[in-house]
Amino acid sequence: MSIPRQNIIVSRDYRTSPDECARARAWAYVFQCWHAKKGEQHDLTNDSTKKWTAGQTRKGKAMPTYTATDYHPVPPGLYTARLEQIEEATSAHGTYYRWQFVIEDEGEQEDRKVFANVSEKFGPQSKARRWCEQMIGRAIRKGEQFDTDALLGQSYHIMVSNTPEDERGRVYDNVENVHAVRSKDDPKPRETEEPENPDKDFDDISW
Repeated sequence: MSIPRQNIIVSRDYRTSPDECARARAWAYVFQCWHAKKGEQHDLTNDSTKKWTAGQTRKGKAMPTYTATDYHPVPPGLYTARLEQIEEATSAHGTYYRWQFVIEDEGEQEDRKVFANVSEKFGPQSKARRWCEQMIGRAIRKGEQFDTDALLGQSYHIMVSNTPEDERGRVYDNVENVHAVRSKDDPKPRETEEPENPDKDFDDISW
């Protein structure tokens, strides 16, 4: 007995995915641009299309070109400078203060800023105690509370030194000492005893 043949109809889903539709539209646009004539809508050489070239932005402005500069330290020496501000800072060793001076001498270094890192310690041989006494011209007694705000805005003689070259060959300036401004007629002040290492707590602070 033979089995009659049956017409087998295989249905196919011709719906496309969104990705396939997007690719189809993209290829259609490429085709239109490729076959577009001069001046037509899809002509990529008309005036409405800006060409991007090296060194230009979309608006035709030049991209920035940088010139490397370096820091030129204030040369070592004695300067007259104004104490501009004292800012609190922190390091791995704790709190310290960054004193900022502005050079007032006329010339090339005028208005240059120089800095010093000063510990919060105020013992008899500390840098802060020694500097404050030299700036006001008298000793600060034990137990006396001294407000450094009284020093701000005043002019002083500062001694600037330069640090040794770092690993990149750079040199920086640093305020090494501070005194009240003295005229040539003023008697030479009595030399104060220098501690063995007044800045021991700053050995690891980057200047």
